[in-house]
Amino acid sequence: MALSVLAVGLAHACSCEAISPAQGFERAEYVFTGKVVETAGHTWTIDVDLVWKGSEKLAARVRLLDVYAGIDCASYFEQGRSYLFFAIVAKSSRYVYYQSQVCNWTSALHSRRVPGRDGSVWLEEFIVENYGPGEAPKGEDPWRRRSAGALPVPAPRHAPAAQGIEHQTANLRVRSSNLFGRAGTSLPGTSAGTASDATGPVRLSGLRAARRRRKLVLSCEA
Repeated sequence: MALSVLAVGLAHACSCEAISPAQGFERAEYVFTGKVVETAGHTWTIDVDLVWKGSEKLAARVRLLDVYAGIDCASYFEQGRSYLFFAIVAKSSRYVYYQSQVCNWTSALHSRRVPGRDGSVWLEEFIVENYGPGEAPKGEDPWRRRSAGALPVPAPRHAPAAQGIEHQTANLRVRSSNLFGRAGTSLPGTSAGTASDATGPVRLSGLRAARRRRKLVLSCEA
């Protein structure tokens, strides 16, 4: 039988087939309670309290998106109020949005009574009676990573190796200076700067000549 329903959280009348809370629980991907902490047009930020279905994926804070905005069955949730949500995924990407499932039992807490085991009970009490006390959400919140900002840019992979080469080169220059004299000081038989400015075979030849002359001086002194 089709019924015209104006449920809490729905801005417009919506023609829906009557279902029981148990049927609604089975149809929903996620069943949880939470408080509306932010509103922006037809999107809402919810701080999740307890979860009865989908706790492995739900984060402590989720975003709801109304894909029916502007038509029948559009949703509305009051900031600062807590609800029992029967939800599905509205938009699945890196940042997930959920949708309060149309024609289900999404309602503000302490707003709807249903038949329970021992008479009429609040809808959320019915959920506890039949599905347990609920549990905390366990999913990771991708929006938290986004709000934290971009991660620092890592250094180039080969930067440490390049620095190591420069350090080794500097050490070799120091050793050469200690062996053949201070920079800018002429070695016996050479002009100033020969050892540091010369390159290739010429530099090698100059160093060898200086070493031979130094050995000769030492032998003469002996």
